[in-house]
Amino acid sequence: ISSDYDAKEQKIAKAKEIANMASQAQKDMVEKIIKSKYIKKGEGEKIGDLNKLTKKDASSYISYWFGTDGKLGERDKRELEEKESPLKKIVEKEPTIEKRDPNGDSSLVKDLLIEAIQAKRKELYIEDDEKFKKEIGYNPELKELSEKELLKLNGLLKDWRPDWVKK
Repeated sequence: ISSDYDAKEQKIAKAKEIANMASQAQKDMVEKIIKSKYIKKGEGEKIGDLNKLTKKDASSYISYWFGTDGKLGERDKRELEEKESPLKKIVEKEPTIEKRDPNGDSSLVKDLLIEAIQAKRKELYIEDDEKFKKEIGYNPELKELSEKELLKLNGLLKDWRPDWVKK
């Protein structure tokens, strides 16, 4: 009789364990959290194996990430933070900007314009300073030009074609 009782207790414990496991919908939501572009490095590993996730843990992760009634979740906060600081992406992607001289009189806009103009010069095969001055009529020393002149030059280069290209 005791073995029947033990088997029944084991079945009850197994049923409770299964009932305590996260549903497939919860697992899918937590998986979306892990794959989110707003998740920080290491946060996904803290969640662990989705097959061992309990309902309680899944609910807490989901409410933390997506928020609860009337409260912003962590995902929304990070998305807003990213939208508020668009320069953050530029600084992360453009290592040349980080190397700017903090004592220099150059602005971020001017540096970005110079980079764009240099790329366009390369694309149009007018990297040579003398050829650039002759063809375009601007000083090849771009750092000496003002932002206004750089804007004009950038606009000019967008439409400029060499003489040997038929229009």
